[in-house]
Amino acid sequence: MQTITLDNYHAAFAIMCQVQQNTWSEQTFIDSISGANTAVQLVQAGQVLGFYIVMAVQAPRFIEWSLLEIAVTPDRQQQGIGTALMQELIKRAQAQQVDEIWLEVRQSNAAARHLYTRFDFAQIEVRKDYYPALNPSQDEQREHAVILRWMRC
Repeated sequence: MQTITLDNYHAAFAIMCQVQQNTWSEQTFIDSISGANTAVQLVQAGQVLGFYIVMAVQAPRFIEWSLLEIAVTPDRQQQGIGTALMQELIKRAQAQQVDEIWLEVRQSNAAARHLYTRFDFAQIEVRKDYYPALNPSQDEQREHAVILRWMRC
């Protein structure tokens, strides 16, 4: 695992562009890896295979993270990269005594939802018609977002 910096963000941003429809601008990506956010990429044999970005919200006695983005290069999906990223994320959260981690995911993204539930994320809410539909039909122009939360034991 390696911290994403302004010197090495290009591969992670390219992955995001491959896997996300209507993704962030490059400047938004740069802004997300700057400051207090945590941005980590998984590198094997010099190739970036995936990454995650979390934003911390800290109160005097409570630490909350929002998982802003997690992505795996398309040709390596379903090969344990997402699991490795989530293991590292949870390990880091526990080491930093994070109380909760929040995320949102498209309702149709069954693989991601399954991954998150394997790491004890629980569904809290559904935001109706939150995302533009990936394949809009006459009946479906928007897609629901599922809100999930992990809590430290």
